[in-house]
Amino acid sequence: MAGIGFELRRLVRADRLSANLRGLAYATAVSSGPWLFTCLALVGVWSVGSQVLDADLLRRFSILITYNFSFSLLISGPLVLVVTRCLADAIHAMDVRGVSALFLGALAVLFALTALFGVGLYGHTLELGGLERAAALVGLMLTSGIWLVTTFMSALKSYGVISATFATGMAAAVAGAALLAPDYGSVGLLAGFNLGLAIIFFSLVARVMAEFPGSAVPSLGFLSALRSHWELALVGLTYTAAIWVDKWIMWFAPGSMAAGPGLFAHPTYESSIFLAYLSVVPATALFLIAVETRIYATYVRFFRDISEHASLDEIRTSHRKFVSQLSDGFRRIATLQVAVCALLILAAPALIKVLGGGVELVPVFRYGLFGALFHMLLTLTQTVLAYLDLRRALLAVTTTFLVPNATLTFAATRLGAEYYGYGYALATLLTFMVSYAVVVLRVARLPYLTFIANNTAVRAPRRSPPSPARDATRQPT
Repeated sequence: MAGIGFELRRLVRADRLSANLRGLAYATAVSSGPWLFTCLALVGVWSVGSQVLDADLLRRFSILITYNFSFSLLISGPLVLVVTRCLADAIHAMDVRGVSALFLGALAVLFALTALFGVGLYGHTLELGGLERAAALVGLMLTSGIWLVTTFMSALKSYGVISATFATGMAAAVAGAALLAPDYGSVGLLAGFNLGLAIIFFSLVARVMAEFPGSAVPSLGFLSALRSHWELALVGLTYTAAIWVDKWIMWFAPGSMAAGPGLFAHPTYESSIFLAYLSVVPATALFLIAVETRIYATYVRFFRDISEHASLDEIRTSHRKFVSQLSDGFRRIATLQVAVCALLILAAPALIKVLGGGVELVPVFRYGLFGALFHMLLTLTQTVLAYLDLRRALLAVTTTFLVPNATLTFAATRLGAEYYGYGYALATLLTFMVSYAVVVLRVARLPYLTFIANNTAVRAPRRSPPSPARDATRQPT
């Protein structure tokens, strides 16, 4: 997200309340705009569908959309992180002539993987009608493509364009669903939503191809990066799986329901956790401001001092400033998220009642708020590990998140409904504690890591194991 900082710095440096509020609003639109527009569109499509469809057909639409978001993120996660690194390297080298070819090659591979998975899931595993299969598969393909293209749009610093495109596309999704649902039922809802996704996807693709000059012939050269950056691919896989594994397990827990063979959902758990996720919107905006206006600047200063052969005292001063800004940003974000979490915990019964939910949602929502609190803090620590290119440590953290979330959520399903949400909350707490400890230790030793541990010039090369054939033919000297 490093280029949006120019506008944010201009806003928050003005010593006026209005400027700071504009900066916070700007950061909110940038960091959460696409997500919020999508949520609003789904509410709109659901409202339209509720007027013309029965509950079972409406639930089928909701489940298929959830499947598309879940599985598209799982499929694209490993590829997108590796491609992001390739894109970052190209920008750092100030040579973006191959970016268009990189994008098209990555998109081709991603579409091939998504189609293979989608045909297996929607074409054979689930029992759907012909048009419903086609609409679900198209939605899966478009969602996967959007995960990838927004990465390239972020590199262009076109965050306002991303949010505006999502707003336009999601408005078209609601309009399309309203137009098609009366005649085509759940297929019409899917087709209308796909229309909005298509507008978003093709609009962003056109912008990427226009902004990045170069060959329009797809290149698969990035696949070699999967070998050199295999940790990033596994991070993408384990982290996306960790985010979704508790929902997957809850689909088969007591209280879940099915809208057809293979179409599972747990409305109580999913809706409660979804509402809890919304609590991170203010902290996410503050997170973006903290990273872009303070932390990133000191981070760059530290490594620039090293590259410009600054003295040891100057490097240590830059290191102390980086640690100070990181600590200050973490404290601000934690304070805000704790305050939001506490307020929503107290207001949970009234809030759930206003939204039309039952009392059974209240305890799950509260556990979800605790989970969202630690998940937000976990995101900050993961960002630091990613900034410092500590890929093995990052992989250890995401794996730590995946295993307890799966294990504890499964245990909660065996203990009873009153424990639903415990697994996610405890898993995020445990993972945050591990991640925070790793960050503190690594950041405190950052000069050593930079000059010694991560310096390929001073690390001893790995020796190849001796070859039996070579040893057999070796002559004494």
